[in-house]
Amino acid sequence: MGIKKYTKQEAIEILIASAKAYQEKLAGRRFIIVYQDAISDCVAYKLLKFTQNNFQHLTGIRYGENVSARDFYKMCLNGMLSPEELSFNPNGFTHMKLSVLPYLSELLYHKFWIGESINNDVYINADYYAGDTKCILSVGFRNGKEDFPVSLKRQSVKQVVKKENRVYAVYSQKIGAGKQWDCVYTDKTLSIDKITGTDIYEELKDKLHWE
Repeated sequence: MGIKKYTKQEAIEILIASAKAYQEKLAGRRFIIVYQDAISDCVAYKLLKFTQNNFQHLTGIRYGENVSARDFYKMCLNGMLSPEELSFNPNGFTHMKLSVLPYLSELLYHKFWIGESINNDVYINADYYAGDTKCILSVGFRNGKEDFPVSLKRQSVKQVVKKENRVYAVYSQKIGAGKQWDCVYTDKTLSIDKITGTDIYEELKDKLHWE
């Protein structure tokens, strides 16, 4: 089945709804993803961050002239987008990204996998992906002091990583709101107690302020 080709008005509706969900669940938040590395058989974690500036790149949308990524995001939130100023990337990726953009805000709050990128896409420079195995959404991230999202793919995570690693838990912290971390996802079949006694436990304990 091919990717649906959206009209500009349909794209605007998706952008507005997705920006509001992004604001609620992702924007201005740090996340710690705790997972079992299938290759080393050790517990590991990723620290990543979502900002307002990330949103436009994830949509594949081009908008106007001299409109910053932050302003574009605010225009989406306020429903101020103009069809005349909106354009799709000619490589066709915009339609693919729009088809999965509505699922982005919930990804880290439900069961998913993570793994090192197989780097088979000349257009995307992602170091690893997080996603489901039902061919709905995989999100590419690039390593940094705090990792950041660089792309969306309408593919199972199994198709874009070398080995999928099962996630134990996800913790979220609102930037600027103190040191509090909230657990937003736990794999019900894998107890977080499995982390205790591992080499990484003390490091996570310090970051998450576990007792």
